[in-house]
Order: sequence, then C-alpha cells, then structure tokens
Amino acid sequence: MKKEKDYTEFEVVKDNQLSESELNELREAVNRVNETQMQIGGLEAHKAKLLAEILLFTKEVESTQKILASKYGDVSIDLNTGKFTENAVNKKD
Repeated sequence: MKKEKDYTEFEVVKDNQLSESELNELREAVNRVNETQMQIGGLEAHKAKLLAEILLFTKEVESTQKILASKYGDVSIDLNTGKFTENAVNKKD
C-alpha cells in the first residue's frame, strides 16, 4: 500500500491540466479502486451462491431427519458412530 501523497508533491502545470505523471497516478488509483470493487462484487456473488447452497443442504438435513424419525422414532444420533439412543419422553405427573 502506497503512502498518502501530500498535495505539495504534485508538479505545478499551467493551462488547468494535470501533468502526465499526475494523470497516470490518478488513473492507477481509480483503476485500483475499480478492480477492488469488482473483486468485492465477485465475492458477494460467491457469497450469495454459498448462502443458496446452505439453504439447500439444510433442507436435505431436515428431510433426512424426518425420514430417520419415521423409521427410528424420536432418537439422538451420534454422527461419529451412527449409534442412536431414544430421547426421554417428557411426562407430566
């Protein structure tokens, strides 16, 4: 990252026109801003895609849970071993 320029570092040019070096420096700075904005846009698009995917995956998990619940009942499943235990039923006295 470049240091900030002090306005006194610019050349004095007549006819209300920037020097070639000043114009190039300004163009480069604007291009860096534009490139960074494009990268941010790409990241945001990727983020939106990932958010859509996580919604899909969440629905898959919920669907699988419903299928397993209909087969095994109200159980807790250890994802490491596949073993399951019945959940305690809350009974009112």
